[in-house]
Amino acid sequence: MGTNTPNLQLWKPATSDNVNVVTDLNNNSDKIDTEVQALKDPPLCIVRMSGASFGMTGGVDLFAQGGWASADDTTNMFTAGSTGVNSFITIAKAGLYYLRFKINCDPASGSAACYLMLNTAAVANSVVRDSQVAVPPGGEGTWINANRERRLIVGDKLYWGVWSSVNCTAYQTKLGESSEVEVRLAKLL
Repeated sequence: MGTNTPNLQLWKPATSDNVNVVTDLNNNSDKIDTEVQALKDPPLCIVRMSGASFGMTGGVDLFAQGGWASADDTTNMFTAGSTGVNSFITIAKAGLYYLRFKINCDPASGSAACYLMLNTAAVANSVVRDSQVAVPPGGEGTWINANRERRLIVGDKLYWGVWSSVNCTAYQTKLGESSEVEVRLAKLL
């Protein structure tokens, strides 16, 4: 062979660097498989009012206790409350989540609000909030719809609550729409 023949080395001797590269590839492959699976079937929790309605006392924050049921919960995030014990949703995978709480109520005047709170049922811990000026009583009532994206970590808990400036009633459904909380993984972190 002439002097222009390239020196091809088809096999490289094993070194600790090569072993580390293969190990890293294997570890990353497992992580990628986990992330792909999580995005194919992302954590999702939809919780709806289970009763037809409940009363809201004017000027009082009311936190979800009993009266809510899971409509779709792919990773068992929902924990039902009872009298004196708040319902909550526990985050199963760290990521960027789409959060939404919508509820229908019928204050004759004033305003009403709904909110999702992080890690404790206290309005000061609201991470999602909406308020609306009351629509006069009628067929549709007042829809309050709080939503946003938020980074959450494993073990974070979401609580939800409502408030109205006057006594009124919150409804399970109005015109085919359900009062519900939705927590959906949008992106892994």
